[in-house]
Amino acid sequence: MAKNKKALLGGKLLFPTDYLSAVEFQGKDVTLEIAGINREELKTQDGGAETKPILTFTSTKKKLVLNVTNASTIAELHGVEAESWVGKSVTFYPTTTSCFGDRVDCIRVRDKVPAKSKAKVDKADSATPDNLELVAAQPNWSDPS
Repeated sequence: MAKNKKALLGGKLLFPTDYLSAVEFQGKDVTLEIAGINREELKTQDGGAETKPILTFTSTKKKLVLNVTNASTIAELHGVEAESWVGKSVTFYPTTTSCFGDRVDCIRVRDKVPAKSKAKVDKADSATPDNLELVAAQPNWSDPS
């Protein structure tokens, strides 16, 4: 069983953040269109800081801290120039991975380009940032506060 170090209340994040978390996907795939990629300085667990690549999306204010695995998959789908990813859709899914001897929750990228019809979301049928029952008291991913 994966370690989930995030506090939950009623299955939702007790302390939501500006960044996507695997628990928010509730076991479902989510297709998002990339709005931009940049670098942000983030705090590390030891109190330091590290600059990481960050993806932003057109349909949510939530961001994704991009790791090597996900960047490589997106590069395979949409090319190695990260600037060319803007306007392209990718499908994310929650899973687990080994990290420092523990099994932890993570977000990964499906290795297929989403069909055009899937990139345009049908709120009644699709798992999306706007209709997933998400974290804490926020109604959707566009309001992380």
